[in-house]
Amino acid sequence: MAAAEIWGRIYAVIDNATPGGLTAVSINNAAQAPGLHFAEHHNRAFRRMVKTGLLGRMTELMNMLEPDHIKDSYALIEQGNFFRGFYAERSKLPPRQGGAPGRPQKGSGQEVAWSDVNWTLSNAEIARAKGVSPQAVAAQRKRWGTISPNERR
Repeated sequence: MAAAEIWGRIYAVIDNATPGGLTAVSINNAAQAPGLHFAEHHNRAFRRMVKTGLLGRMTELMNMLEPDHIKDSYALIEQGNFFRGFYAERSKLPPRQGGAPGRPQKGSGQEVAWSDVNWTLSNAEIARAKGVSPQAVAAQRKRWGTISPNERR
């Protein structure tokens, strides 16, 4: 396996263990110079790697790296290999845990029963009760044609 592909797999594990995931900019920067950004990203994800059991996989991948696999920058073809490794590893990992607070994770299959909502409450109160974001409540309020308590003034 090419060094860039190993780095891509490492960053997939880091992305999975980082609260909220890595930003697209962080992933692109990592593809260009993975060793340069590794310490910062690894430190941010380390606790979650331990909690979720991903530390074992990270150790396996790190053991595959050789000292000459850390370069100042990767050429475009190597960046392609990085992303090949990133997406191949990501497809094998469990779904990321813990999205934004109070918001169900996309694809979680969680259905919210909007028919039993007390629309006299504020969006924040409804959001806490339903486990969704206030923005999701505002969107549903608009669909249901109800007025928020703040708009009644």
